[in-house]
Amino acid sequence: MSLCGAWALNGRPVKTLLAEADKIAMAGRLSEPAGGLAEFSQGPLWLACSQELFISQGEHCLAAEGFLAQGALGARAIFEAARGLGPEAALPPCDGHYSLAYARIGEGRLLLRRDPGGGERLFYHRAGDLFLFASSMRPLLALERVARRMNLPVAKEQLLNKSIVFGTATLWDGIDEVPPGRDLVVS
Repeated sequence: MSLCGAWALNGRPVKTLLAEADKIAMAGRLSEPAGGLAEFSQGPLWLACSQELFISQGEHCLAAEGFLAQGALGARAIFEAARGLGPEAALPPCDGHYSLAYARIGEGRLLLRRDPGGGERLFYHRAGDLFLFASSMRPLLALERVARRMNLPVAKEQLLNKSIVFGTATLWDGIDEVPPGRDLVVS
C-alpha cells in the first residue's frame, strides 16, 4: 500500500492544515515500493506514493497504487489524456487493479478513482477543512485527528451479512471507502 495524501478543502496551502509530523506519520505507514517513495506538495495538495506511478507537470498531478495496464506507460497515457480534457470531464477508462488520485491544482479539483474490480482499495476521511485519503487505513489511523472508534451499525451488518451491503462506510467510524469502479470528485 503506497498512496496517501491530503487536500485542503478551503483552497489554502495544505501546509497550513497538515503538520510536518502528520505527513511523516502518514508516509511512515506506507509499504516502501521497490522504486522508492515520492512526496509532493503544491497548493492544496500533499501526497506520498510510489515513485514509479507518480507524474506531475505544472498544476496537474497523478499518483496511483497497484497495477495499471502497461505499468508506468499506462499512468503516463492516463495523465496525458486527462490533461487534455476540460475541467469537468471525467478521467478516461483505465485497465488494471488500481486506485489513483488525479489533481488539477489550479482548478481546485481532486479526483479519486478505484478500479471496477476493486483490486486496490481507497479510503478517505474529512477532518474539518482537510480531506485525507490513502490506499490503506494505516496512514489515516496514524493521525490523532482521525478517531479510532468502531462504526457499530457497520460492524453489525458485517457480522450478519458477512459483508457491508450498502454505502461507503467502513468498520472505522468516519473513514469511508471509494466503491469499486467509482470516481470521487473533491472540490
